[in-house]
Amino acid sequence: MHANRIMKHKSLIFDADNTLYKTDPKKAYEKQFSFLCKSLCLNRDALEREWKNILKTVVLSNSLVERSRQFSLAKAVNAALNGKRTCANERSIEKAVKESIELFYEEVLRSGMDFSKKTPSMILRLKKKYNVFVASDEYRAFLEKKLSFVFGNMKDYFDGIVSCEDAGCLKPSKKFHEILIEKYNLAPKNCTIIGDSWERDLKTAKQAGITTVLVGTGEEGSPDFWIKEIGQLEGIL
Repeated sequence: MHANRIMKHKSLIFDADNTLYKTDPKKAYEKQFSFLCKSLCLNRDALEREWKNILKTVVLSNSLVERSRQFSLAKAVNAALNGKRTCANERSIEKAVKESIELFYEEVLRSGMDFSKKTPSMILRLKKKYNVFVASDEYRAFLEKKLSFVFGNMKDYFDGIVSCEDAGCLKPSKKFHEILIEKYNLAPKNCTIIGDSWERDLKTAKQAGITTVLVGTGEEGSPDFWIKEIGQLEGIL
């Protein structure tokens, strides 16, 4: 028997952010920028301005490196320094950026996570009947931190996780569900994918014959089902 073969008949594939939980990073950004400015003697307005300008470019890129937080922050820092090295050099910039990212993660988990306390118990109930997966275009390190924060031991809740590193791209892309289908020998007609965005999470899945569930307050696209919040999922399965 194939080591990854799933024996249960039906499968649920969840997007993560804005589906299983919501993230508000405002305080985390504040802490991150304050740390960088203090560590590298940067002007706060200049750093934020350069970072926002860089984001306008990198959001159009399909490169995982260019879309990473470390890439955009490092470019913003260097642009804000504008050639000055009175308080920073290449090594200190790299160190400060890495430390600021860890501070960002910590602050998001401390103050920026919002989820229903009923979600973990719902996933456990569903896991008795279904294979349960996560397909997210978040970077795995941060994705696992957030899933662990909400669910504790992820292995108790999910049979597998696909991140942007696994897919080699960001959403929208069919690679996210294709990886799960191939690895766990799933039949698309027996899969249901749940996400908060028709374009990013559901459109390519529906084209592959997967049942789609849109979660959110606004209807968009043509999903098979639409629910206002994740707690309504059991009622339509």
